[in-house]
Amino acid sequence: MNEWVDHTASACKSVSLIEKANVLIGVGEVLQNCIRHGFEAHNASGSVKITVSDLTIGLAVTVTDDAPVSNPTQWHANKDASEGGHGLNIIANSSSGYSFYSSGDENKAFLCFLDKRIGLTKHESLFAAKLIEARITSLTLTDLVSSVKSQLPQNELAVLFDCASKIEALEERAEFVPAYHNAEHFREVFISCQYLIDQGVVSDQWRMGFLLAALLHDYKHPGISAMKDVDGYSSIEARSMALIINDFPQLSSDKNLLSQLEVLILGTEDQTVNKLQTADLTDSTELQMQHLFNACDIASSIIPFVGLDNTKRLVLEGESTADPQAFFNDFQATLAVRVNGTPFECMYKKLILL
Repeated sequence: MNEWVDHTASACKSVSLIEKANVLIGVGEVLQNCIRHGFEAHNASGSVKITVSDLTIGLAVTVTDDAPVSNPTQWHANKDASEGGHGLNIIANSSSGYSFYSSGDENKAFLCFLDKRIGLTKHESLFAAKLIEARITSLTLTDLVSSVKSQLPQNELAVLFDCASKIEALEERAEFVPAYHNAEHFREVFISCQYLIDQGVVSDQWRMGFLLAALLHDYKHPGISAMKDVDGYSSIEARSMALIINDFPQLSSDKNLLSQLEVLILGTEDQTVNKLQTADLTDSTELQMQHLFNACDIASSIIPFVGLDNTKRLVLEGESTADPQAFFNDFQATLAVRVNGTPFECMYKKLILL
């Protein structure tokens, strides 16, 4: 398998930006763990699948095995060497970032190897790599929700799966899907929200509100940003909120969650976004959460080539009549303000130099 990884990585343009040897070391350790702790420890047999993605700023490798599903949160890097305790440290030292998770009946390991000159931390590298790799592989919303399976209680997972599957079914049946405000955008906001949750910036109390808002904040968006008639509602966001209440009646049973959803979704209205730029965010938790969610709503664009593609899509929706590159250049000021004071700000300052 290492030979295949070597050959595939060598064929990627971005391999010149990284140390290819690190890819082989990191993936080799993951494969050893799959065999030793996944299959042999359970007297099981099965298959392993490896995917290599060229991220433009480096490579990402996903290793999937169908050994008995394990909980990565219970793994430890400080075991005795005879138990294979050095493997996780080797993976950490050879990669720019890594994560392990169970997805359905499979175990998955995700490793990224990015250009060190960018200067991203381990956590920042993992966020950027996941975001880009999700675009490359067209990761579905339901698969994305599966990736956080080990981190959430079953009742919350059920709600997220229901919303994700309904959105996917809706777009599959639709004659028209907005160029920007679609499942791909929801996926990127979800990844951004999960990043803030993992960093402890969003508390457990607001976790479900953020993840659900990521999936639903632009629910049934008309796809025309300049649209004046929003079916009698004050804004597209207010229209989305009304449609959510109508189409997902089960959410009404949790008044606190529904209230958080309303705070976050209506917080993306243009007038609220503008107010947040001058507001004292220490005045209330709700203002702080709105600012953080607004950052998540736009965070994917801190990666320049992703941001340029986003602005091209927004131009198609009528957000601007300018040339996409000119719109992207003007958009930088908005981006800087929206991520100001959040964990995305430091990443933005590093990535803008690309």
